[in-house]
Amino acid sequence: MEDYVSEIGPLLGRVSRKWRRAVDARLARDGLSQARWLILYYLQQDMEGYTQRELARHLGIEEPTLARTLDHLEGRRLLTRRPCEHDRRAKRLWLTAAGREVLQGLNEVIDETRQALLRDVEPDHLLALIDTLQRIERNWGKAYGLPSARAAESGAADAAEPGGTD
Repeated sequence: MEDYVSEIGPLLGRVSRKWRRAVDARLARDGLSQARWLILYYLQQDMEGYTQRELARHLGIEEPTLARTLDHLEGRRLLTRRPCEHDRRAKRLWLTAAGREVLQGLNEVIDETRQALLRDVEPDHLLALIDTLQRIERNWGKAYGLPSARAAESGAADAAEPGGTD
């Protein structure tokens, strides 16, 4: 492989950390972070009613890590956990009206941050980057036997859909 290929992993890591720091700095004044925003964002994006386990799988994080973040968001009344009708041990996640309102403001901050970070990047380059990252994510799933977020969204993952058992 070419020498430049060895830079992909470190570069992805650096850019991801810098992106997260930029978002975290903007959201900190509201007592939130990118991790907390992402949970609210995904719930808004057709994931309401998913169980904690399903959301943890989608985010690629451990359930105890997610549970701590959910505790914070629930304490701020931005989301609520309700028992699963098929498994009382499982909890389903729902945004509250306050969560939707807060999320609207957070999305504006995220959009401003995204625009600042992508300001000199051509749309064609962004589309190529998105395509490349999706391919890497799919390859990761194939190589490690785990579903990518895209596969999970399309139903190819082993995670149950809302209404199923978990």
